[in-house]
Amino acid sequence: VNALVLAVREDSWIEVRNASGKPLIRRMVKAGGSATVDITDSSTVIVGNPSAVTATLRGADVALPPQPGKTFSKVKVQ
Repeated sequence: VNALVLAVREDSWIEVRNASGKPLIRRMVKAGGSATVDITDSSTVIVGNPSAVTATLRGADVALPPQPGKTFSKVKVQ
């Protein structure tokens, strides 16, 4: 299972794009909600309000550091 799970504690924008840039998910997730995406190749994860989101991929924690001077995180996973 290649599940990327994003657990949201405060309203947050969640976007995951595959290697070709196609969005696998792109939506606002409300506080207390979660989003699960099947990652089959290299993907880019963009998270608004990243301090309020916990991400795991195949059960391992994924760091969501904010972009310098911004309120979102952009990380590559595979």
